[in-house]
Amino acid sequence: MSDSQVHLDGIISTAKRELKTLGVKFKPEFKGELLEALRSGDYKQHQGRLRFGDGFCCLGVSCDILNEEGWEKAEIGAGYCFSEDDHPKNVTFPPKPIVAKMFERSVDGSRYYGQVMNRLAKMNDSGASFEQIADVIEEML
Repeated sequence: MSDSQVHLDGIISTAKRELKTLGVKFKPEFKGELLEALRSGDYKQHQGRLRFGDGFCCLGVSCDILNEEGWEKAEIGAGYCFSEDDHPKNVTFPPKPIVAKMFERSVDGSRYYGQVMNRLAKMNDSGASFEQIADVIEEML
């Protein structure tokens, strides 16, 4: 096993442990749609941004299935920004109204939801495939 695979396995194991500790859950209907989208092969994976060109991170896939009209082409380059309602445009994390559509309980006043987003982004940006991320979501969220 290569050093990079050992590193990725450690990131996935840590994410699972931390997500279990947080004890938050996705809404079942959203979870099902996200798992299907991540495993469909319809989304090209990208790291570092919600969406860049035709590539998405796992959080960008979440945004796309909850509001595919929220994307706006960046003024420079191939990147995209995502916005919802009056919340500012963002390139790295879903805005609060989108996050609220993901979870069973209210996201107001809870730091746990940001930690979930961070764990998913870290797996994505460390090289975990959409299939691996979907497996973690299915088991832990």
